[in-house]
Amino acid sequence: MATGKRRATYFNNIELETLMHAYGEYLHVFRKKSNTAAAAKERETAWEKIASRVNAKKADARKTGGGPAPPPLTVAEELALSHNTGRPVAEGIPGGSSSSECTPQDTNCDGAVCLVEEPPQATTDIVTVSRQYSKDFTKG
Repeated sequence: MATGKRRATYFNNIELETLMHAYGEYLHVFRKKSNTAAAAKERETAWEKIASRVNAKKADARKTGGGPAPPPLTVAEELALSHNTGRPVAEGIPGGSSSSECTPQDTNCDGAVCLVEEPPQATTDIVTVSRQYSKDFTKG
């Protein structure tokens, strides 16, 4: 039986802490001396509540990326970051995402407030007119 393999842990540190806190809250239920069906049901309900708390922590860890840490930066990446020290950082698009419909908005550019308006909508008339102009120019 001495294979040298270690058993995987059942709980990580956060889950174990959650388990112990929840167990402490229900300790009075587990220490009851009663052996009635009602007491057994109460203990079972307490364990289910504790399990749901621990499972919620597991789900949180998966949802927030709870996997291994990213690898450390390479020398080239650290050098690139050092070249960008003190430069502005883009933190997203104010008022929505890039796939949102264009809407006029106020933006700040060099201390002045500028109104950004929607781009003009293309129509088929423009295409027809440009075809007409190209025919006129190619007639010679």
